[in-house]
Amino acid sequence: MKTTFGDLMGEYEHSRDTVKRFGTWDKLDAFVENLISQLATKPTSVNTDNQPQQQFGFDDMGSVVPVTHD
Repeated sequence: MKTTFGDLMGEYEHSRDTVKRFGTWDKLDAFVENLISQLATKPTSVNTDNQPQQQFGFDDMGSVVPVTHD
C-alpha cells in the first residue's frame, strides 16, 4: 500500500503533538528518518563495462550529431 501525502501529514501532526505534550524528540526523529528513507532516491548501479558510450556534438544549425573519431 502506498502512503499518501495525507497519511504522512497525519503521522507528522501526531508526532509533533506528542513532542509538544511530552517533550521528547525521539518519535519525531524516527518519523523524519523514515520519511527521508522513503523519499530519498535509491542509488542504482549500472554496469557500464559492456555499454559503449556515445559522444554527441552540435552542428551549425544546432542539431545534435554523433561525434565519430576517425
